[in-house]
Amino acid sequence: MAKNQLNEFFREKKAKVAPADIDWAAKRDSWICAVEKLYDTIEKDYLALAKNNLKIDRSRQKTVTEQYIGDYSIGSWRLPPATRLSCFRRRV
Repeated sequence: MAKNQLNEFFREKKAKVAPADIDWAAKRDSWICAVEKLYDTIEKDYLALAKNNLKIDRSRQKTVTEQYIGDYSIGSWRLPPATRLSCFRRRV
């Protein structure tokens, strides 16, 4: 009897957290905002001294496809340090 109750409990719990109940557009927008804030923090706090000699390219966009959310664009950041090029972008 306890095993059936436990199974039923998990079935109900899973039904409550179904993907249809999640606001995927809000999650996408929150993710894009968080990435932009990360770029701002890196640029302002960590690259402040080197910024005069540094050209940061934030104009590129990367198209991402995710389950439930679909396709969207997010900024890709290119930063050329000394002799190498570093790219910060979401890996798909």
